Order: sequence, then C-alpha cells, then structure tokens
Amino acid sequence: MSPNSIGVILPDTDEKGVNSLVKKIADSNGEVNYSVISGTYPVNIFSRLVSEDGEAADASPLDMDDHLDSRRLRPILKRGMDIVGSCLGLLLFSPFMALTAIAIKMTSRGPAVFKQDRLGKSGWRFSFYKFRSMYWNVDDEIHREYVSSLINGKNEEVNQGEAKKPLYKMKSDPRVTPIGKIIRKTSIDELPQLLNVLKGEMSLVGPRPPLPYEVQEYKPWHLRRILMVKPGITGLWQVDGRSQTSFDDMVRLDLRYAQNESLWLDIKLLVKTVRAVLRPSGAF
Repeated sequence: MSPNSIGVILPDTDEKGVNSLVKKIADSNGEVNYSVISGTYPVNIFSRLVSEDGEAADASPLDMDDHLDSRRLRPILKRGMDIVGSCLGLLLFSPFMALTAIAIKMTSRGPAVFKQDRLGKSGWRFSFYKFRSMYWNVDDEIHREYVSSLINGKNEEVNQGEAKKPLYKMKSDPRVTPIGKIIRKTSIDELPQLLNVLKGEMSLVGPRPPLPYEVQEYKPWHLRRILMVKPGITGLWQVDGRSQTSFDDMVRLDLRYAQNESLWLDIKLLVKTVRAVLRPSGAF
C-alpha cells in the first residue's frame, strides 16, 4: 500500500454496505481524484459450509485461530472448565434427563434424543444432540421459511409479539408436542448438549451452532459468528436478548462475545443463564 492510500476494514457489513460507504466518499469528495478497490468475503465459503459431501470445510478466509491471542493458556483453561462443567452437569441432571426421556417415549413415537447436523467453529460439521420436543419425522419447511425471513431482516413479518416487546421466535409451532412445550420452556431439551461439550464439539459458553440451511441465508458478516469461536450451549444472546432480539442484533452479541472472550465472562454468563432458565420469559 502506497503512502497516499487509505485502507478500511468493515467486518460487520456486506457488499451493499461497502458500496454505500464508497458512495458517501464519492458524494463528499469534491474535486479530489482518487480510485477505489473493494472486496468482500469469498462467496464459495457458503457452498463449502453447507456441502453434504461429508468433508469438513476450511471455511475461514483469514487465520483467526487462538495463536493470535497472546494468552495461550486461556483455551486450555476453557477446555478444562468445559470438561469439569459438562461432567458435573451430566451427574447433577441425570435424574431429570432420565425422567424426560421416559416422558417423551411415553407420549409420542420416536427417539427421546435426536441428532441433527450443525456447523461449529470454522464450519466444522458435527452431530448436535437434543431432547426431541417435536413429533417424529415432521416437515421442517415451516422452520426454513421462518428463519429465512428472520435472517433476511423481515422483522415486522416474523415478529410474533408487540412492537415495543417483539418476539422473534415461532410462538405457536404445530410440530411441538405437549411435553415438548414444557421441556422447551424450561430449557431441559438442551441438556444432551453436555455430551457435545464433553466431546469437544461445543463449549459451555459460545454462539449457538446453526443449521446448514440457516447458513445458506447468511450475509457475509453473519458468517463471522461461526468462524471465530467454538459454539456453546449458552451465551450473550441467551442472557441479554433471547427471543426478543433480532437476528442481526443476535449476531452482534455473538461477535461481542468473541472479541471479549474470557473465563471470567464465561462464569458470569453461566450464572446469568441459571437466572434466565429460572425466569424463562423469552423461551417457547
């Protein structure tokens, strides 16, 4: 870059945002001669992330791994906390998990725990565990349409609450069983993910791992939420926003967490998660 050049990095916008900035520069430029070169995230990242060929994609266009952080000990401590926390959680909640599994099997056909493909850090695909809260083998088209509208910012269309108190989650989903409504409200359906944490596929704290068809709807800057840190069971969105936060704001919360990640922050978020579960106003 020459001494007369200016570089601008816009990590939280897309091609449309870049073009908007360029236009503002051009409109306020006066008579100064200049040239502009712009670029955005490689578009092939998305196709590689949602590929069904079973190969893990090296989806990160930039090297954003832990060696950029001078505190090399932090990932080791975080992994240690994840192992201890997931083991304690499985021991503590095993009676509730057993009762939940029995209740699900007695009230609807299908497995008590189901596996679902999700995308983790840098786009690595893994099997995500969850207590089944829906009828078995139901069509997911209703959810695909909803998340497509949510991710694309059609907030008024998907808001199922009020203008001053929005709700960006399907309030009445015909696919959910009566038992499923209870375990969703109390977040019991998330407990099997402690196994994902123990296996190292997830962390106790981090962004929620998306479904492949959700990533197909992402804007380039949305993608950073799964490139930077390992996904988690809980995070800033769950305690500070939950279902009352738009998708773009949820991504911003995830990026804020990734930029400020620390063990102390994880501990505070875990404590706040317990409070949020005990007062589940944003869960359905």
